[in-house]
Amino acid sequence: MQANDKLERIASALEEIKELLREIKPKSRGLKVNTEPCQLKDIWNKFAHEKMPRVLNVSIGSTRDRNAKARWKEKPEDSYWTSVILRLNRSSFALGSNEKGWVADFDFFVRPDVHNRILEGKYDDRNLVQRRIAGTIEINGERLPVYDTFKK
Repeated sequence: MQANDKLERIASALEEIKELLREIKPKSRGLKVNTEPCQLKDIWNKFAHEKMPRVLNVSIGSTRDRNAKARWKEKPEDSYWTSVILRLNRSSFALGSNEKGWVADFDFFVRPDVHNRILEGKYDDRNLVQRRIAGTIEINGERLPVYDTFKK
């Protein structure tokens, strides 16, 4: 009986310690749960080409969530990200016209420096040239240029 009593007291003490740790850990690490929606997810789903997969879920704390929030922190502007997506939409490579049939997705889009490479023209079609501004599109009150293109 003495051994069983000791085991019960130890188990009870362990439960108390676990409960205390649950209360202390988030406070001591300065952690806070960020429940704000991922802005880039909404922009992607609204403006990405129909061939590109839509984002159904961005789990809080996931790599996808961390990457999306880091990109948003770098450039917190709807119009900037919309222009990046619209440029990517014009890339036949990003739409699956490549050897493997790969299509750009949200996880690719939120990787570090991908947005810079898109704007630098890395994924632009080699046989298309921006010719002239054909018009503008209004997005969140800001007018963005729309380019007319032609094949070489």
